[in-house]
Amino acid sequence: MKLFLVLSFVIACTGKPVSSSCEIEFSPPKVVVRFGDPFSLRCSSTSNQIDSMGWEAIYGTGTGLQDGVSSVALKIDSVKDWKMEPQCYVNLENGVQCSETLTFTVYKMPDSAFISQPSKMDPMVEGEKGYNGAQVWCEAKMLFSPPVQSLPKIQSKPQKLIVLYSPTFTTPENETFELSARNTIILNCTATGNPMPVYSWGFAHPIQQMKKNRNDSQLILTPSNRLPGTYNCTASNTQGSSTKYFTVIEVPRNRTTFAALVGGFVFLGAVLFIGGLLFVKPDGTFSFSKAGYL
Repeated sequence: MKLFLVLSFVIACTGKPVSSSCEIEFSPPKVVVRFGDPFSLRCSSTSNQIDSMGWEAIYGTGTGLQDGVSSVALKIDSVKDWKMEPQCYVNLENGVQCSETLTFTVYKMPDSAFISQPSKMDPMVEGEKGYNGAQVWCEAKMLFSPPVQSLPKIQSKPQKLIVLYSPTFTTPENETFELSARNTIILNCTATGNPMPVYSWGFAHPIQQMKKNRNDSQLILTPSNRLPGTYNCTASNTQGSSTKYFTVIEVPRNRTTFAALVGGFVFLGAVLFIGGLLFVKPDGTFSFSKAGYL
């Protein structure tokens, strides 16, 4: 390992002044290198009064003092130190010495990335239900100036997102049903929510209370227990509740059919009345003798 200590030697032995006024340039101007990787750079000066140039670095090749040159190269096979401050020195013919320190960044990609959590993915309270069950992960990416090309992203293992939200009915909130002969009516209160909703029913008549499991999402009204009125169902969980109403009404009777039936009975009654006048004797017996009508 070579170590070039021009500055201390010049000050101690010759007393020459040190200045940073020389025009020193680095190529590249900044170095970003991964720990353990090799790199090389060059130091040059535009001065026409150069006597000698050299590098001072903790390790690498090309660190010796070179006479009569306008640029010197530094090559390191493997970066093994996190803090590197290589300096380029220029000795002018008038005895002035210039120096510049290179901006140097050493990095190492993380071994892994992960989402910090106690035991399982923390739920997002009052979140957007569309995100429930979605996969989430984090990515780690290093940004440098100047940028380093083709740096990979480090991605964590995906986690399942749990979103808590209040119940939402899968069918319209309010519905109306008509009672007809021998039909079965299904009142559907199914709702989505997280946690899973529980259900409670309100019945149109107290007699129906004992005929239903109150935590079911559907109420079935059969011909034996269907009664007109207003029913309600409430779906609830830890995030809130929603109530839905069902109205069951009787089908109005057909007045045309009813009038025809009434008219038929009236006509039949009239026929029987007239027949009674013509065929019933005073003693209450019937007579159908033709001679009585000739």
